Amino acid sequence: MSSRFFTKEVRGAIERGVTEGLNAGAYHLLQETVPRTPKESGALRSSLQVAEAEIGFPVAVVYSDSVYANWQHENMGAHHTVGQAKFLESAANDERRRIAEIINQQIRGHAS
Repeated sequence: MSSRFFTKEVRGAIERGVTEGLNAGAYHLLQETVPRTPKESGALRSSLQVAEAEIGFPVAVVYSDSVYANWQHENMGAHHTVGQAKFLESAANDERRRIAEIINQQIRGHAS
């Protein structure tokens, strides 16, 4: 096996690991975000979703397409009987180490 082939093979494995790790991390974040999300009708919680990373585009995003998601997220003065403001941000901050572990596990799994 030439070093050029090996390099492409290793790079491909790492790219797959990164992509799968980002997606797994995003789905973990989604799971941790839902219980923190304000729940009146449940529409905001159901609107949360993941835009998955792809090979060549290593970005995974947890988002809501609800028209009032940003207002609910940013309104620190709102009283929620269930959930809280900054639901996505707080979950991301609290879970950042776990998400990094998830990504690293996927990379190591593909690179070995």
